Amino acid sequence: MAATTTCPHCGQRVEAATFCTNCGQPLTAGAPSDPPPPDDTQPEPDAPPHSSRFDIGGRAQARLGQARAGLVGALLPPLTGVRRERYRWLVAAGFVVALALLLLGRPGIAIAVAAWIVPALFLMYVMDVDVYEEESKLFLALTIGGGVLAGVLVGIVNTFFVEQLWIKHAAVNIGAAGFGDHFAHAAGFPPIATLLVSGIVVAALAEVVQLAMAFLLLRWRASSLDNEVMDGITLGVASGGAFAAVTAIYYYWPLITHRTNPGMGVAAWTATLLGLLLVRPLLFGTVAALIGAGIWRHALHTGRGVVLPIAAGLVGVVVASLGDLMVQPSGARAELLWLVIVLLVLGGFFRLTLGQALRQDRQTAAATGLVVCSHCHNLTPPSTYCVSCGQPLQPAAPAAPVTARPAADRVTEPPIPAPAPASHPAPPAEPTAPIVLGPPVVIEARRDAEGGPGGGSEPASDAAPDGSEPE
Repeated sequence: MAATTTCPHCGQRVEAATFCTNCGQPLTAGAPSDPPPPDDTQPEPDAPPHSSRFDIGGRAQARLGQARAGLVGALLPPLTGVRRERYRWLVAAGFVVALALLLLGRPGIAIAVAAWIVPALFLMYVMDVDVYEEESKLFLALTIGGGVLAGVLVGIVNTFFVEQLWIKHAAVNIGAAGFGDHFAHAAGFPPIATLLVSGIVVAALAEVVQLAMAFLLLRWRASSLDNEVMDGITLGVASGGAFAAVTAIYYYWPLITHRTNPGMGVAAWTATLLGLLLVRPLLFGTVAALIGAGIWRHALHTGRGVVLPIAAGLVGVVVASLGDLMVQPSGARAELLWLVIVLLVLGGFFRLTLGQALRQDRQTAAATGLVVCSHCHNLTPPSTYCVSCGQPLQPAAPAAPVTARPAADRVTEPPIPAPAPASHPAPPAEPTAPIVLGPPVVIEARRDAEGGPGGGSEPASDAAPDGSEPE
């Protein structure tokens, strides 16, 4: 049973949390005095271009923002209800540290620092999307450690095989992350043994080693890891991102330790940095997330969607590795293009798997009686206010019908003019007193002349009894 406390504002006994579920006021001393404003649930639109036809920069900026949103949306669903300042601060901090290291003449260490930015962003993203449960920091640290261990082992083993079977005396460890560029061009097409060992065996075993720690945690039936498919996706992204970062660092290890010059051109150097620092973290994080989702679905006995994500992840990483080896002699730009194509395909599977996992986890949360706050997107007991942000849970009531307000509150308005007379005049009224009262006097006098009121004669009429006109 959840702990309860007495709200100091409304005096009600409520669940011990950050905000009162009855009045929405803070229950703890560290909470803000006022509930935070609700987050925007839609991405912030780019500023509209100036109306002037000469504002070319504003139009270009707006179109660039739309293209960027479309590219990111093709890979990842948009965030809802999340403050994106954390992402901006993380990118800014990483950029500042890397730039400072470059200015100090330590390019290898600068690249090592930058290698962790995208993995951290990807992990933050899936943790923000998973609104139904927060992962244990200990389990995340252990899973990241498994990815680091896998990166070190694969970097050492694969570098050894590539040097023995294909490229010798390269200035970087090509077997760790590819991008051989002019070294691969000089060595020619890779031999079959390299394709079998590095492209298939090592690539598949790398995914097994990455997820070994996460699988062990699930096997030990950790209470917070055996109830959601999103747990497998989150831990997969953590291990895959760490693997990509460590292999990128091991690729540049000669540059870090001995400051050797790889001898690449500007285009090849740029393509290599984009591939190692941006594309590979997303690619390997996506692959590990797909495999983790399949493993967790099998563990939860869902019966559906187990084979597809695992098959997509394993086939995707093998195809990416084989194609990477084959296109390396063509240059770093061709290798980067190949990895981007594979990432886009796997991104479609990731979006599908992520949507299915969230729907399944929503059903699991509904069975516990909890609801999702529409403002902060956290689980909260069904009540009046959210325990996490203090915002009202119920939608605003419909507007009441307009009623007459008191005279003191009404706004003075000019009187409404009387309706105009009808266009057609009313028919004339019946004859008035001089016409109506005349005949009874004459009739009464005639009755007196004929013998009084009881003479038995009928009142005179203008018409004859037979209906003819009187003479």
